[in-house]
Amino acid sequence: IVPFFGSATNERTENGVTAAGVPYETVAVAATDAKAFGVLGNGNTRVRVLLYDLHTLANRFYFPPCVSVVMESTLPYALRQLGGDFDVVVTPDDGAKKRFGEYFAQFPSTYYYKERVPGGDERVLRAAEPEMVKGKRILIVDDLTRSGGTLAKCAIQCRENGATRVCVYVAHSVFPKHEETLFAEGGKYADAIDRFHTTSTLPHVAERLGRYPVFNVLDFSAIVSQSEFL
Repeated sequence: IVPFFGSATNERTENGVTAAGVPYETVAVAATDAKAFGVLGNGNTRVRVLLYDLHTLANRFYFPPCVSVVMESTLPYALRQLGGDFDVVVTPDDGAKKRFGEYFAQFPSTYYYKERVPGGDERVLRAAEPEMVKGKRILIVDDLTRSGGTLAKCAIQCRENGATRVCVYVAHSVFPKHEETLFAEGGKYADAIDRFHTTSTLPHVAERLGRYPVFNVLDFSAIVSQSEFL
């Protein structure tokens, strides 16, 4: 069982220059990490690996032939736990809607998208169907957040489009620089999100989130216990 395949976003090498003018090169480790699972099996044994809410779906093809990859999601469990405390499901991009759409097909849903500002490189979020969020309770759904910035911008846009309540569900909350404080009382995004739901796929982060009332952390072990593959 792999709660969080952290290298999923490192599937290609990138070169660039930092704001300080220092050249850098990222290391593509997604394929290497996936192939490492091959040591769990051999020519006569197949290993079943459960991946939860894999951010880059193509990564499942990086695993060797002796590994049988099972794609699982935390979202069905989360939706049952939330008990319909929302009217409309919103995703911060069309890709997330396509990935998760089958799980919330019974709910009205829409998405936001990024649009480049003319004359520059800045991108802003726009609502595909702004009328769908007006006067509604919104649940923003995504698989992964690092800084939380996109989720916060999406929440702010929902409020500007007339949403009465905005909550978030994200499977994997990474927050490498303790960005959770931005959503806590007194933080930059404290007024944007009423409730931030996530899971304990990263236990060290989940422990930190317990300090702030805005966060609701779902126990990953309870999610796994309901898998039909175990």
